[in-house]
Amino acid sequence: MTGKSDPWVYLLFGIVIACSLPGIFDLIRRVRGVKLARRAVRWNAVDGKVTGFTTTIGVPTQPVLTYTYNVNGLVLIGLAKGLSIRDDKINETAEILGSGSLIRVRYDPTHPWKSLLLNKDNPAIPFVVDPAAKRIVLGS
Repeated sequence: MTGKSDPWVYLLFGIVIACSLPGIFDLIRRVRGVKLARRAVRWNAVDGKVTGFTTTIGVPTQPVLTYTYNVNGLVLIGLAKGLSIRDDKINETAEILGSGSLIRVRYDPTHPWKSLLLNKDNPAIPFVVDPAAKRIVLGS
């Protein structure tokens, strides 16, 4: 290789790295989600209620479920996001998960405001819950 081609090699290498970073970050996020779901199996489980169902805008369309659960008299609010949902399944999912539907919620006993929905606890949820989705902590 001549000295004149070296900048192109570095540029090409930079482009390859830049294009693969989002995939690497997504893989790391998913591995963390799997680990979180494994930990959550050992968390306390309580009954909760669905308070809302919506979807994100964009591709892919992601379902978003809000719910409440009670820990020692304190009502807490949680949010679960799904991996994706087909547009033709949105209305059907909204009917299944109507406001007031009962769900099973896992919460961290040391931090009760940290909660997670697991598909194995909630077989009626017709989408895959993403344990790695960024969550906001809400309380009431």
